[in-house]
Amino acid sequence: MVHPTHHFMNGLRELEIIFGRMLMLKETQERMLSLQRRWQSPEGQSILNQVVNALRSGQPWTVYLESLPDIEDVMNERDLRGASLSGLDLKGVDFTDVALEFVDLHGADLENADFRGSELNYANLSGANLTGANFENCLMVKADLTEANLSKTRLAGAALTGANLVRADFSGADLSNAVLFGANTKGTVFINANMENVSW
Repeated sequence: MVHPTHHFMNGLRELEIIFGRMLMLKETQERMLSLQRRWQSPEGQSILNQVVNALRSGQPWTVYLESLPDIEDVMNERDLRGASLSGLDLKGVDFTDVALEFVDLHGADLENADFRGSELNYANLSGANLTGANFENCLMVKADLTEANLSKTRLAGAALTGANLVRADFSGADLSNAVLFGANTKGTVFINANMENVSW
């Protein structure tokens, strides 16, 4: 017979786990809001407009970030965390080694964009055109790629742990050595994709 104290202790452990998850979720939401607020002031919007213009023309852009709060958190100062870039035409843009945590790229056209070495944890890429983009070795933990077009995209070695890949199209994409542990792949298309050594 199992002692009642055993059930009580198990119940306490479960409550601790639930409370811990709730606390982590709250901290994540607070961090996201804090990073997004940096871009919402008139100064932040002006900075972002200058950055977008520089990105599109292939010019240096970190010089515009000097007055951006919390820029010192990113070693190379390539900081676009929390920025709203949804719906923009950013074809072929160089996003290499950029901090893109919580960035909003929903519905953006990112065909052939280069994200190598970037961190896109919690990024919103839902509905984006990512055809031919390069995400090799990117951190994309909990990223939202719902209904994104990732055909012929390079994702070798990318970490998509817990990512939302619902109805995303990976046709002809290279996912070799990618980590998809805990990713939601309901309705995801992997036709002719290279899935060699994918970790589920």
